Amino acid sequence: MLTSGTLHTIDWTTYIAGVQYYAPPSGRLWLSANYSHASSKNIADFVAMTALGNVFKKSDWFDGNLFFDLTPATRLGVEYAYFRQTRADDTNQHNHRVQFSAWFVF
Repeated sequence: MLTSGTLHTIDWTTYIAGVQYYAPPSGRLWLSANYSHASSKNIADFVAMTALGNVFKKSDWFDGNLFFDLTPATRLGVEYAYFRQTRADDTNQHNHRVQFSAWFVF
């Protein structure tokens, strides 16, 4: 842990990318996918040893989605998402999520 009283930055590298595909001919069915990443090589330098398990130094997330327009005003969608974090004490945690949604557009 840095205690010199000097101002320092916590350095992060982050990015996100996504794609969409609309199925021909009508485009009423489409797929999308996203991926994001964040990581810090120096965050553990600023955290007390007893708190290392409470701070993440790397995070990855991705999802996949399927959407369908039943009518011009009614849309259904389903998503699967996965999260994984590496804590500053090098432990890993992950989470899976599935979500169904319905929209009425007026």
